Amino acid sequence: MPELLCRTERVEHARNFKTEVRGLMDVDHLIQRACIHRNMAHSHIHTILLTLFSDLSARFPREKFDMALFKNAVFSVSDRDSRAPRLHHKLQSYSGTDFFDVNQTWIVTYAQLDGLKQSHMGIATLEEATNLGLEMEEARIVVLILSPSYEKHTKSAAEIARTFGTLLMSDSLRQSLNDAADDDQIRDLLTDNAKSLSQQMTIQINGIPIDDNDDKESKFSSFCPYYPFRGLIKDFRRRMANYKSDYLDVYTHGYLGCINGIAGELCDPAEPLLFIFLLFGTTWLSMTIISFRSSPYLSRWKRDLVSDYALPISVLVFAFISFFGFKDVRKEQFRIFPRETDAFFIPFFHLPAKAQLPAIGLSIPLAILFFMDQLLVTNTVDNKDNKLVKIYCRMTLLPYRLKKGSAHHWDLLVVGILNIFLSMFGLPWMHGALPSAFLHLKALSDVEDRLHNGYIQTVYAISVFLFMAFSSLTGNEFWERILLIFTEQRAYPPTHYIRRVPQRIVHQFTIIEFIQLAILVVIGFAQYHYVEMVFPIVIAAFIPFRHFILPLFIRKQYLEAVDGKH
Repeated sequence: MPELLCRTERVEHARNFKTEVRGLMDVDHLIQRACIHRNMAHSHIHTILLTLFSDLSARFPREKFDMALFKNAVFSVSDRDSRAPRLHHKLQSYSGTDFFDVNQTWIVTYAQLDGLKQSHMGIATLEEATNLGLEMEEARIVVLILSPSYEKHTKSAAEIARTFGTLLMSDSLRQSLNDAADDDQIRDLLTDNAKSLSQQMTIQINGIPIDDNDDKESKFSSFCPYYPFRGLIKDFRRRMANYKSDYLDVYTHGYLGCINGIAGELCDPAEPLLFIFLLFGTTWLSMTIISFRSSPYLSRWKRDLVSDYALPISVLVFAFISFFGFKDVRKEQFRIFPRETDAFFIPFFHLPAKAQLPAIGLSIPLAILFFMDQLLVTNTVDNKDNKLVKIYCRMTLLPYRLKKGSAHHWDLLVVGILNIFLSMFGLPWMHGALPSAFLHLKALSDVEDRLHNGYIQTVYAISVFLFMAFSSLTGNEFWERILLIFTEQRAYPPTHYIRRVPQRIVHQFTIIEFIQLAILVVIGFAQYHYVEMVFPIVIAAFIPFRHFILPLFIRKQYLEAVDGKH
């Protein structure tokens, strides 16, 4: 009776040996103990793979190699009942120019088996081009990868297969493997080729690879990295073509305002209890309402409407509860001081010299704090992972456009100029504010809906005050790296830093960041005000530590891990 054949095929990206540390580590860990068969005369893929499996089983007797599990994991259809074998997983190079343009001279197949304690590899070179089946009609090299079923993703059989598949994409390497005189020469060829790929370094700025055609100023910056007004000049060049649309689009798209909250000081024991109840109650209700976006109820635009106003709805609900349910509890009220005008000229020059000098001293950490606050907001919001179409940041009066390019230096310059005039007239300063910035981020982001187990999951970021703290944990890289310390290795997500950096270095970097956070928390919540004033200075001290000292430490650890010293 005929059977149904189900095939799932996807295109995998080749391993980047320049940035993904696992590539060279896979070669170092597997190639020296790999089973190699040169000049095989078999013309049957089933026989070739069983031979490699038997060799591995004999060479590593302490491992549990189960033949039945191997056949079920590698073959979708075996040779039973005289039927031709078919492979579950098959990795080959594909140019993408033609539907049938698959390189049939080599193949990598892989599987994960219960009972194995470590990964294993087998390589077979054939005497001549052999027809091993569909899309394997001129095969000369067959590679088998086996790994434990409990292994984490970056060490899985599929990832290891991607490593050796990338190496076999080289025509010259394949020819050299076929002409190799002995097994050691094959090992040396693969190892040398992997090292040569890993040594082709990519120019990086703050960890981001920069191609030669990314920026016309990159060549100039390579020999003159710093020059006066460099940031302003680059911002102007990047944004010059978009200034007109920045102002015209305001009338077509509009912008959002901000929501600010004020908390005061309670004395009666009932008052702090009510405050805590309202605080966590509002946060809980906000998180509950915003999750309504991922529910299957109502239509999408109605779910979006309710979720967009999660915070105002929660505030109104608990304000109603506070007003009518706790009438007897005294509550702090907003104080309004009536005066003729909100703006009045500050008599700077009437201050004595003993007041001016301390003011100058205090202005330095304040300027640093403004700089760090603005930098944090702009880099957090203006992030490619947020998939923003546009942001109008009312706090800084500057329109950002991710598709048009950012202008962080111009933003900070304009904020500084505005604050000079605001200071002269006694008006509040303007600066980037995290709660309001994330409200803009949520409202103006392109969100992505995913259907999972009958429920719609929406990917986006939003946070305000305590609401910000809870909801922003999801997708926060620092929080995810903290969780990795307590996560089983095979459950590690295939994120870019897991692929590119050894696990030990990732954990060391996370612990260092956690120590820095603890220092900031201790200083920021210190009991004495003069200790809190050191906060901007500590922030500034972290800059050279993060950009100079820490990278040198991580680079040293990285090179040691790659060289196999640990």
